[in-house]
Amino acid sequence: MSSFSPALEYFCQRLEGLSTGIFRLESQNQSSNITPQSIVRFTLPSNALVDMRSFAFHFNARTSDGGGTSGNVAVRLPNKIETMINRVEVSIGGVAVSAGANFYNVLSHAKDVVDGNHNDDAGMNHPELITTGAVNNYVSGTNLTTAEQYSLVGNKAQFCIDKWNGFIGECEPRVLDTSLLGDVVITLYLEQASLCLTQSDNITAAAFITSAALGGTDPLSYTLNNVYASVRVYSLASGLYDNMVAEQMNKASSLEVGFKQYFSFRDNNTGSSRFTIASQSLDRIIVAHHQVVNPAGATQHPLLVDGYNPIASTAADRCLGFGKVNYIHPYTSFNLPAAVAGTSIEVEWQLNGAKYP
Repeated sequence: MSSFSPALEYFCQRLEGLSTGIFRLESQNQSSNITPQSIVRFTLPSNALVDMRSFAFHFNARTSDGGGTSGNVAVRLPNKIETMINRVEVSIGGVAVSAGANFYNVLSHAKDVVDGNHNDDAGMNHPELITTGAVNNYVSGTNLTTAEQYSLVGNKAQFCIDKWNGFIGECEPRVLDTSLLGDVVITLYLEQASLCLTQSDNITAAAFITSAALGGTDPLSYTLNNVYASVRVYSLASGLYDNMVAEQMNKASSLEVGFKQYFSFRDNNTGSSRFTIASQSLDRIIVAHHQVVNPAGATQHPLLVDGYNPIASTAADRCLGFGKVNYIHPYTSFNLPAAVAGTSIEVEWQLNGAKYP
């Protein structure tokens, strides 16, 4: 189903000389054996009408095998594949227009909680952890033992991130004429391994959720291969768009591109947390309490989401998802802190001296 309005669809159908195309963009620096905390850059097509919303990051992701000498430890990709991204930066003509914010993955998970999940494709977005051992892989339908290692044959890219926060996913207008701009470069900063991989002791039944500890000498890690990006571009045979741009330039002497900028702050809250930001327009504030800030070793096993039944459970009192199993990475578990001395936690904001609510 198209995301455009019926009026615009009709206009585009009637517009003479309109054509679209999909560009495949190769990484500027590396496209295979990319390790944690690496940087991947893409340059958008020049002299074209580029649909920023259509930018998609394609890749093959493989985890380490977990050593395998202590029990049957499995290393899993996180629920929601965008967890592997720490920051997204957009620069135009060498100037960072949107420097991005650290903890992009936390922002993405938190916004899904507030606004509803938007990356839920069962295959490309890896929305859930894989919990069983017999032909359990919903990405390729193969067996998984101690690692998620997908085939690299044919330059396959099993995963795709095509929904973005910030400039790429929220700039207006969404179609940019890159002939009026310098080189538009999108830079992706990958997350460290300990914050985007989950480990479990055993593969099947309730033993999936234990205080798993890595065995052997192999570190907890991942690699990306077959990396590339894609973007949609438009072409007009007539001078309609050029005339519109020229008219706007004559009126305002500039072209404005509005977008949302996100800032992130982190603190160990012991009663109050303070941060400072200068802005003419504040859209929202989102607070996410981490279950485990920096999971490592035995604390990095998957966590059961409240309200869902665990694996191999006979409990009937948890009916969310009608018996569906739901485990998540501890880094994105946003449970409210436990009550202190029987008193529940309450949050109050104070902005420029005024308390809300």
